[in-house]
Amino acid sequence: MRTKAWRSVIVDASDRIHIDNNRLAISRENEEEKYVPLNQIREILITSNRGSISLPVLTALSQQNTSVIFCNDKYSPVCELCGYGDHFERAGRTLDQTCWTDRRKQAVWRQIVRQKIMQQIELLRRLDIEVPETMYGYNREVESGDATNREAAAGKLYFDLLFGREFNRFSEDSMNAALNYGYTILRSEFDRAIVLHGYKTEIGIHHRSRQNPHNLSCDLMEPFRPFVDEIAYLNIGKRFDLEYRKQLILLTGSLCLYAGTEMSIANAIEQYTLDVLYSMNVPRQGLKEVRFA
Repeated sequence: MRTKAWRSVIVDASDRIHIDNNRLAISRENEEEKYVPLNQIREILITSNRGSISLPVLTALSQQNTSVIFCNDKYSPVCELCGYGDHFERAGRTLDQTCWTDRRKQAVWRQIVRQKIMQQIELLRRLDIEVPETMYGYNREVESGDATNREAAAGKLYFDLLFGREFNRFSEDSMNAALNYGYTILRSEFDRAIVLHGYKTEIGIHHRSRQNPHNLSCDLMEPFRPFVDEIAYLNIGKRFDLEYRKQLILLTGSLCLYAGTEMSIANAIEQYTLDVLYSMNVPRQGLKEVRFA
């Protein structure tokens, strides 16, 4: 099943929203009320915890498989509402997930990691940053299941080249806040695509944490992370304000290349999700590549 939803909607503390004839009505003081058809909305970001949203609105959005992301008082996403979806074979596809073999998981994870490293290399090239041969070596050396953890080694070198050796991915600073924010937006898109097609986000390929309800989304989003990294790089030194956040929110409307075809990142995410899940059920099915446009 395909979806025609394509809009990202941002709601802040001063906005009042309600449902009007299958449309989301958004009103703000001293401004004319705006309407967005529900079936056009991919996700809604609630940027403040000082507003309110009604149960009828949440129910209507869930029935449309719209992701609703809630932020805390620091504008960081903290939770997400994602409907159960209406795929006719949801139970059967959950059973398929539980039958995925370790051998198949390891083979697919190897492909995902290699794609991620190649995307990191591509971003460095785009930014005119010299790529050391070591990065290419890490890509060639990825084994089944990434047994030697080339992903982590490549990631350390990549972030050193991108943001400098002093950068620490686990520090609490504006750069990490922006990366985490953008990654959450990406993960939300994958959550939506996975659920929409009858699968469970909790059952992953490589990520298997019992505390992580997004294991599968965390697997699939890996090659897409450099799209967020590029925005963070281009905004080095800038304050993580609303305009910066909007760039990340609107990222999925940007263009990329998927299997050599130009399309929005949002559409690529949906197609990539389908292709990876298909490859999990069909041995010897390779993954198609996502690239910068």
